[in-house]
Amino acid sequence: MIAEFAIRAALVFVLLLVEGCAMFPLAEPISELPILSVDDGKSVTRQDLVDQMRSARVIYLGEKHDNPEHHRLQMHIIQDLVKAGRRPALGFEFFTRAQTSWLQDFSVGVPSPMGRSGAENSLDRDGEVLRERLGWKDRSEWAFYYPMLVWARQQKLSIFGADLPRGLRFRLTRVGLEGLSPVERHLIPSTGFVHEDYRQLMLKQLSDAHCGVAPPALLDRLYATWVARNDTMATSITLLLKELPVTEPVVMILGAGHVAHGMGVMDRVAHLNPGLRQFNLGFKEVSVSPSEADLARYRQPVVVGKTRFLPEHAYLWLTPPAPAADTPDEDPCAAFRRMHSPRSGADSSS
Repeated sequence: MIAEFAIRAALVFVLLLVEGCAMFPLAEPISELPILSVDDGKSVTRQDLVDQMRSARVIYLGEKHDNPEHHRLQMHIIQDLVKAGRRPALGFEFFTRAQTSWLQDFSVGVPSPMGRSGAENSLDRDGEVLRERLGWKDRSEWAFYYPMLVWARQQKLSIFGADLPRGLRFRLTRVGLEGLSPVERHLIPSTGFVHEDYRQLMLKQLSDAHCGVAPPALLDRLYATWVARNDTMATSITLLLKELPVTEPVVMILGAGHVAHGMGVMDRVAHLNPGLRQFNLGFKEVSVSPSEADLARYRQPVVVGKTRFLPEHAYLWLTPPAPAADTPDEDPCAAFRRMHSPRSGADSSS
């Protein structure tokens, strides 16, 4: 869980944005850490990033979800693109495809002929209605994403949710594709993209995330869920591209892991749209100014099987870490080990 003071800071950020002028002026980023071009290892400026992004059809802004600075910097980039004459469509991993109509109604919808006037028709009221419609009343992350939704509304930019419904993701992790009903399976689009070495890379990461004790059947279901989500986001992006002017990009706000090594969502979009120019920026937490050895490590490719994967991102914007979260006293791996211990009586496949 995000620390309470981090949530308060984010809420203050929202209030400053909403109460500011129409262009949402923001303070300069507090981080003085470099933006790294991974290809040559050189530092670049924010303007350099925007200049590169202007010719891309899809721009990925890979975040760590609970870091307020990542969301501040995402806002800066979106503003810079608009100032440079672009009108991007904004896609969000954190919202589902089925929620797109609510997002569009908030941003580019027309007033209802039965609408109310005065304070009841204000941004504050509309924002609260949207939050309730999306089911985000009790989610603290709203403070991170709402400013971008308000900015899109003021600029009349399209917004779309890109991911699967949360209930369907839950079901996938529990029963796998084969355990879903025909109706559920119909909700999952497929790009047809298969990469066995990427599968092995992700199975290793999923195993490490579960302290090496998750049974193979569970890891297979988690990977199937990962693929289904990436396929869904890739097809969502592709649908938008078909109707956007060729001069306008899609900007995707998503977890950095979904485009790490140029894979995940990114390779699936490329599979559906050969020759499409995409831009992969990842925000990376570092605790101190990185050494030359650190910078060199960030540029290293990853080899799995016969595949030499790219470094995590083409560009890295280094940032301070998120404020410390409230962590339990117990080692989380101890809980995993108990959960999957034969003594626990738990089904080893769940």
